[in-house]
Amino acid sequence: MQDIFASRLFSSRRGTALLGLAAAVLAGVVLLVYLNSYRSSVRSTNEPVTVLVARNLIEKGTSGNEVASKQLYQAAEVAKDEIKVGALTDSSALRGTIAAVDVYPGQQLTSTDFTVQAVDSIPITLQGNERGISLALDETHGITGPLHAGDHVDVWAAGVDDGVPLTLLLADVTVLSAPATPTGGGGANVVLQVNWWDVPRIASTFDNGTLWLILRPQSGAKPTRPPSELTRPLYLGTKGG
Repeated sequence: MQDIFASRLFSSRRGTALLGLAAAVLAGVVLLVYLNSYRSSVRSTNEPVTVLVARNLIEKGTSGNEVASKQLYQAAEVAKDEIKVGALTDSSALRGTIAAVDVYPGQQLTSTDFTVQAVDSIPITLQGNERGISLALDETHGITGPLHAGDHVDVWAAGVDDGVPLTLLLADVTVLSAPATPTGGGGANVVLQVNWWDVPRIASTFDNGTLWLILRPQSGAKPTRPPSELTRPLYLGTKGG
């Protein structure tokens, strides 16, 4: 019965037209599905991704911490097909690294641009009046555990003025080198970037008083304003015997 119906359908003009129309509708549906899938694929390919891009020149040897603290980068949306291999999307990936090459403004930061920083290395190149002073810190002098190369600290001193418990020697000082933990004997060398005329004050205070290195925020730190007086001896460190 079905064979007879099909035979009559194909033998009539109306049947042929209906079959042709059905085939055209089916082809149209398939085409629409394909086009929608293609558009989705194109949108997915070109969908922007947020990556880190150099805001200023990042010279070879600059620590990743310095890049983050000085905000030498900015977040930018880049199409997927324009993203470089290993492009960084999170600034936390910069910690503990050092720039292996010069990275120019507008260039994407990639994992190949930065390499793991060697322990106790000094990644920042000193220029002009800048000097690096090494301080052997222990339990009495300052802090060591939280410090990393590229961090910024305020340098406070105790014992330099009998009338003032604590004195602000320098604010916003860059840490050039700092081990993650103290070395044998309870001491650890921390290298600070200072101007040459600040060296005598720091060296003298280190020998005759107590230095405290106070860690600053990596970004957005407000200026340090020393209080006119400190009435709570709790802020004082204890000198070693």
